[in-house]
Amino acid sequence: MIRAGALALALAAQLAAASGAITGYVSDEACAKAGKGLAPLCAQRCIAAGSTAVLVTRAGKLYRVDDQERITPWAGKVVAVSGEIRGRRFTRVDSVAEVRVTLRTGKRPSRSRLGR
Repeated sequence: MIRAGALALALAAQLAAASGAITGYVSDEACAKAGKGLAPLCAQRCIAAGSTAVLVTRAGKLYRVDDQERITPWAGKVVAVSGEIRGRRFTRVDSVAEVRVTLRTGKRPSRSRLGR
């Protein structure tokens, strides 16, 4: 009876893990939790000093990455990470690729378009 329960629990844990890809920026955990946003130099310095590297999505979700050696070279950059995801953690990293981000610049809307 106990073995059947343990087997069911192990099977459920395997099913909870899924392969996927998430795009975000690589930051250090302390700055990410503080909501400091994309600060490349700060992330690079803090990670080099030993802080844990994490992936932060545009929506502000934080993903821990077990394979720190694969993610730390990308500190301060926007990347797409693919691998095995369990909850908010990458338990396996298959690939990391930089994502080019283009900032839009344009004319500021006139006052008449802003509405008063």
